[in-house]
Amino acid sequence: MNAGLVELVDGGRKREKPYRAVATHIRVAPEMIATGAANDAREAMLDEVQRGWANHASSGRFRSAQLTVRMDPAHVRELWQRFVEQSAEVEDPALDPLLITIFSHPHPSGGRREDATTAVDAAS
Repeated sequence: MNAGLVELVDGGRKREKPYRAVATHIRVAPEMIATGAANDAREAMLDEVQRGWANHASSGRFRSAQLTVRMDPAHVRELWQRFVEQSAEVEDPALDPLLITIFSHPHPSGGRREDATTAVDAAS
């Protein structure tokens, strides 16, 4: 909170303190990358995805999708910014929160684009 990245919002239950992202994006300092702290943050996000799958896939409450596109990484950040803004507009504090995680990286197969879109629906 002191760094201005999140703010406390209403709607917590018992000891829960819900927060909302204030920062539209975060740039990782080169020092963090050099020390491995950025890797720790990415690992924590991957752990949350795995925990979500383990806890919610069998009940059909875990959804995932994968999209392969050719675009400048700056455009991905712009799209994320728009997603964050629109999410804030439609957010309903009466609903349970959803965790949405987005990763962007070069395609593992290099320049090939065999399967452009993959969607996995745990409910099916």
